[in-house]
Amino acid sequence: MPPLLAPYDEAMRLGMGFNSYTQTMCIDSAVEATDENVATLEIVPPKITYSSKLFERVIEAVDTMDISRAATIKTGRMEVHGHKDALNDAKIDDADISLMISVRVMSQITNVKGSARFLPIDGMEVGSPRFNETFGDPYISGFIRGGLFTSIISFICPNPEHKDKMMEAVKEASTDSTVNLDNICKVAAITSIIQGVKIEDVTCVTDIASILKIADKFRARVAQNPQRTW
Repeated sequence: MPPLLAPYDEAMRLGMGFNSYTQTMCIDSAVEATDENVATLEIVPPKITYSSKLFERVIEAVDTMDISRAATIKTGRMEVHGHKDALNDAKIDDADISLMISVRVMSQITNVKGSARFLPIDGMEVGSPRFNETFGDPYISGFIRGGLFTSIISFICPNPEHKDKMMEAVKEASTDSTVNLDNICKVAAITSIIQGVKIEDVTCVTDIASILKIADKFRARVAQNPQRTW
């Protein structure tokens, strides 16, 4: 069974209880996590995952980014833990189409070996509402070190009759930086989420070509100083 991923937050600790539905942290020591039962695995060479996806509604991007749907609906914002900004979901939903470009770099995994010993609290019955609120449903069993770059570029088509043509052009531009979209559509918004490294110039980009350049160099930047990202 694959691990359940959640965006990393500096407050997270190994063995901490976690609410997977809202992606919020619970009690600090739900299970025992010590030096004796924690292992670190180096991934050589680092695992790189590149993806691009066209979508029309922000909720379609939520699962891809490991963001809790419940938290998004509850707050009304598409938030990523560990990042000060929220994605501009209003502009994304108002656009005719959006393109998500994502690069994940995984270079190290730290996790609790086997089944960690549960640390109960006297008088708190397993399965009770209070137990679930306190301990959550899973516990934080590990961290992934590397980097994550995700950028969402939203487009508006001046002529609704050309929407299909725009979608094909944007799809082509997602892999070919020489494609010119100026006569087909307009960029409504570009929002990027970066975890693991700092990229100052990402706030100045105005087109797909610039995003593709950043994505192409992201692996090398992460290799210099990988950070916890999941």
